[in-house]
Amino acid sequence: MLSKLKVWMSSVLEMANYDFCPNLNRYVYWMKRPIGWVVAAIAFSILIGIFVGPQGYVLAAAFVALLVLGLVWPWISMKGIRCSLVLPREEMHENSPTEVVFKVANYWPLPVFGMIVEGDFLQDVDANEEPIAFSLKRIPPLSNTEFSIRVTPRRRGLLPCGDVNINNGFPFGITEVAKKVEDVNCGLVWPECEPLDGSPPAEGSLFNVAGSMSDRSGNDGETIGVRSYREGDRLRNIHWAQTVRSQRLMVRERQTPSSTSVAILLDLTPEHHKGEGVHNSFEWAIRIAASICAQLHKTRSAVRVICIGLPPEEQNTETNNGGINNLMDFLAALPTLAKLRQAESKNSVRTRTDHWSRAKQTFFVCTSLSSISDSVDPNFQSILIELDKFETARDLPRKVRTNTNSQGGEGMVITTPEAAACQLGEGWRRSFECASS
Repeated sequence: MLSKLKVWMSSVLEMANYDFCPNLNRYVYWMKRPIGWVVAAIAFSILIGIFVGPQGYVLAAAFVALLVLGLVWPWISMKGIRCSLVLPREEMHENSPTEVVFKVANYWPLPVFGMIVEGDFLQDVDANEEPIAFSLKRIPPLSNTEFSIRVTPRRRGLLPCGDVNINNGFPFGITEVAKKVEDVNCGLVWPECEPLDGSPPAEGSLFNVAGSMSDRSGNDGETIGVRSYREGDRLRNIHWAQTVRSQRLMVRERQTPSSTSVAILLDLTPEHHKGEGVHNSFEWAIRIAASICAQLHKTRSAVRVICIGLPPEEQNTETNNGGINNLMDFLAALPTLAKLRQAESKNSVRTRTDHWSRAKQTFFVCTSLSSISDSVDPNFQSILIELDKFETARDLPRKVRTNTNSQGGEGMVITTPEAAACQLGEGWRRSFECASS
């Protein structure tokens, strides 16, 4: 009996929620809004005044006053508001909370209530969902107020992404008046970097506090020769004995700290990646490249990132010659997988895979669908992202080679987005343990 009752109730609910006239939705959907109910109340009040008594006209006048007040008040209050969004000057990273300051100037002698800030603050939301909103407290009259908003970016890119709007529907919520925030201080959110242990061996055989030294001209290490003084040389490097003997200023030629040149090939070809949201293989490939760049920069290595599969109008290479900030900004500003697929639908020609410079060591961040150009150094080390757990791709062929040379070992494999950080750290540490042994 109970099961029959449940079946009957479910059928009744289905019938009640069934759309019998979908073609009429655009004519009646306005009734779902508060303004629709107020307009309906005015119409019924007028009917009551016509057929019942004058009390209906009093109700109609009250509802009209409510409607006018609900439409005019938000519009007037928003006319006297000026807003700006200020981001912190320090670095911003994925999944790291940050404080943004929202400044509001109220030029009216009346307080403002119920204002909401809406925008894409790099949260993990779908395109069809409502934007992230923050409600503000009471804004005093004739004042400049600052609100500190704590946000946690869930993906890399420009913060905020898109327009930032302020909405106000106070006092009755009959309608919402929106206004765009013109003064927005944007910033880049860097990809999340996983801590790594180990680094490629540096050239040279002598060591000091700066690391390994090589017999190239510099200002550190041991003396490797003597030459004539040039403008700009340090006085502390003058070789006084040779200066007296030759009757001209002579300086010592010292060693310089050595560094390893490393190239990171990053496969961003759209059809080589799977998954949705912030945990797709595309975003994890960028996070892996950012983690490797951060670790190699700490060890004074010369790093160059070369992206494969970008449209020709996009910048596809960057180095750490100007510091790690330039390299991280480059990775943060890379287009998303959705934008690349849109560009691909317009028949954009992607960058060639053989446009890269030679390096002492090469890392190739790729997926199980990537292919390798013949011009790539055969001593590369692969960081392979398996697509099975990012999206079902078991019937797709694998074209990636995993070499077992003495430079790179067997490569690293990332199987799931949940274990990607641990697998990268463990594989990185194990690869350099094998190289040192």
